[in-house]
Amino acid sequence: MKTTRRKFLGFMGLFAASTALVSRLMGKAVKKPTMVKMLTRDGHLVEVDMNRIPGNRKKATSDQVASWIWKNQKI
Repeated sequence: MKTTRRKFLGFMGLFAASTALVSRLMGKAVKKPTMVKMLTRDGHLVEVDMNRIPGNRKKATSDQVASWIWKNQKI
């Protein structure tokens, strides 16, 4: 069987389309985690997945954060 350029390009197009379809379906299956920036007790900034944080916590006010920084500041 003789392969023509038209058949070859058709197969390549079919391969590219199927590869794009598979990668798109695989991309929807993997969901990116929602990351939140938080301070550790020793003052380092870290990013944590939102699903790993319990929902019953209260947000710290600006005054609380400022007093914590001054209290834990290294001289």
